[in-house]
Amino acid sequence: MLDSSEHGETQFLRCTFRRNLSGAYRLEGFDVLGPYFEDCTFEENSNTSGGAIYLSNPRPPGVDVQRCRFINNSATQFGGAISLSSGLDIRIENSVFWNNTAGQQGGAIAVTSDARVTLRSCTIASGGAPVGGGVAGRLIARFTFDRTIIAFTGPGTAVGCGQLHTIVATCTDIFGNAGGDWVGCMDGLNGTNGNIAADPRFCGLEVGDLTLGTNSPCSPEHSGACGLIGALPVECGVTAVEPATWGRVKASFR
Repeated sequence: MLDSSEHGETQFLRCTFRRNLSGAYRLEGFDVLGPYFEDCTFEENSNTSGGAIYLSNPRPPGVDVQRCRFINNSATQFGGAISLSSGLDIRIENSVFWNNTAGQQGGAIAVTSDARVTLRSCTIASGGAPVGGGVAGRLIARFTFDRTIIAFTGPGTAVGCGQLHTIVATCTDIFGNAGGDWVGCMDGLNGTNGNIAADPRFCGLEVGDLTLGTNSPCSPEHSGACGLIGALPVECGVTAVEPATWGRVKASFR
């Protein structure tokens, strides 16, 4: 595990973090610049919170995650892949989360009070948590979803929010999550600003292949003005609709 408390931004380029039992990266401090991750892979890391990355109180400009893959990470409490605490601004773009799990909240990502999370052109699928199978916010949470997929997580809803939250969603597909898709704090956003609830038709969900079939509603050919929705392009032919049953989701959650 890497533990950072120094001043200045730390950059991780084309790195692999695998099978760390206390998380892969941990940052705590009130006067530090957050890290920058690009083309990194986080696989089978585990922790109490933030199976791959745990971040607490870095000052602006916050944290950037670009074109990274989070695979089979887990947390016993919050944030199977990433856990963020108060005052954080994190931007995650063109990144994939597959089969990350948390024992309490946020299968992929969990945030605490006044965290600001932007997910742009990302794909979150399989795994999950009892609250927020994909993403969860406790207390004040500010989420922006843009051209992002959250699919086939469980047992909680796709997005779980605390009492106070701000949600902006555009060109986002939320589908097949065991506890519900556009419900709770996401209620009323489906069908607006290009948002949809449709099977993304991944090429190989069960083996972590989250590229899209040619008939995917998230492909540029079928998404209207949204262009590509999700992190990965079309790379296979016509795919069948996935059975959106809790039994199928639960098998991925194990």
